[in-house]
Amino acid sequence: MAHAEFQVTINRSVKDVFNFVLDGDNNPKWRPVCVSIQRLTNQPDAVGTIFKQISQSPAGRIDCDYEITECVPNKSIQFKVIAGPARPTGTYKLVSAGNATTITFALNLETNGLQKLVDGIIQKYMQTEVAYLINLKNILETRA
Repeated sequence: MAHAEFQVTINRSVKDVFNFVLDGDNNPKWRPVCVSIQRLTNQPDAVGTIFKQISQSPAGRIDCDYEITECVPNKSIQFKVIAGPARPTGTYKLVSAGNATTITFALNLETNGLQKLVDGIIQKYMQTEVAYLINLKNILETRA
């Protein structure tokens, strides 16, 4: 199994951080690998919301559609990738720290078959992906 995790504290309220991350339309603003995104479900962002997402990977552009699988307001967001060659699950956990928010982003992927041969590459890509929280911090603190 490949696992990557990163944590950062953002000088914004937990509500601001949660709402920004939950809205998949914001992904291209802080995740440079996100080439395009489109909401496929006609509902507020919650469990069951699906986004069609195209990301740039070392192998080129790939589909990375995902579905929100758990949503606890101002506490956590979980999702699973439902399209593409790799189907990781991800979790954002948020903790209020006064006027700031500590957010942890974790990705997990069960590798099998040929994926096991490139575990190291997958691990590195996932670690880069979770570290984009630094961009999230910069954007949200600049908007303050």
